[in-house]
Amino acid sequence: MQIKIGNKVIGDGSPTYIIAELASAHCGSLELAKEILKSAAEAGCDAVKLQRFHTDKLIVPSDQRYENFKKIELSDKDWENLISFAKTLNVDIIGEPYDEDAAEFFEKHNVTAFKVPSSDIANPHLAKKVAAFGKPILIAVGGSDLREIENTIKILKAAGNQQIVLMHGYQAFPTKIEDTNLSAIRTLKKEFDLPVGFSDHIDASSEIAITLPVLAIAHGASIIEKHITKNRADKGFDHFSSLHKEEFTRMVSLIRNYEKAIGTGALEAYEAEQTYRKKMKKYIVAARDLKAGETIRLSDMAFKRNQNETGLSPSEAEGLIGKKIITNISENEIIKLERLA
Repeated sequence: MQIKIGNKVIGDGSPTYIIAELASAHCGSLELAKEILKSAAEAGCDAVKLQRFHTDKLIVPSDQRYENFKKIELSDKDWENLISFAKTLNVDIIGEPYDEDAAEFFEKHNVTAFKVPSSDIANPHLAKKVAAFGKPILIAVGGSDLREIENTIKILKAAGNQQIVLMHGYQAFPTKIEDTNLSAIRTLKKEFDLPVGFSDHIDASSEIAITLPVLAIAHGASIIEKHITKNRADKGFDHFSSLHKEEFTRMVSLIRNYEKAIGTGALEAYEAEQTYRKKMKKYIVAARDLKAGETIRLSDMAFKRNQNETGLSPSEAEGLIGKKIITNISENEIIKLERLA
């Protein structure tokens, strides 16, 4: 199955759709958020993903995380400014709302698509809200069971929205390699017959951080979502799974080169292989000077390379035995059918 996000086709046989995840890497700074989004666009992403929350609708004041969320919460004005800036970068904008007001805000500012957070997959009210906008919807399914995923899909489809992508991603930060479970991508595709993406939360400093998305694509992922930050060493919010610009650029390059390597699957000789055939394949040549009127034998033939001229394949030698030579053929000269009778 395929869907479209913006002008990009998502699904098997189409280029991988790469999302740069801002999350809370802005640390409450509009200027830092702009800087990170600009670096993401320059790194080659197809889309940026923005998470919007209102602290008092997200978390109870007695929770020890409340003050941190309050500290980094961007104002309406900042969000309007940030979305306007993102629209100048020639990338799609994915809005991930953590409440219904945030969803309406994203729709008001015409984001390209929506994402339902994994923490809200069991929230039918948010699902119905984003479904009603009629735009593509990514569902984060990490930490969810099949029943929750199925129920959310039903809600979206009942609202008339068929443009759904499931996003696999283990919800532990950072994710251990052994918990990544890339095989779940194939399971989700088979179970729900929908495009599936991969949200990666592995330790960004590990050697596999920029290659794991390529492995996910090999397992069937159509979308890759990866966190990006300005400088991981600053240890800001969400730093543990975030790539900096140079790493993100390398990841995009790896993905695009992998796509080139996949090819069409056809067993045909490409241009470079045609050159190889001309240089390296062997042809039938005269093993000695052959005189007109002689009858050719297998021992009169040799199989040698000749990049200057093509001829008959060694597989055709048996068919030449017993034929008469019409004109003299010098040793090492390619034997052609028109010289035989």
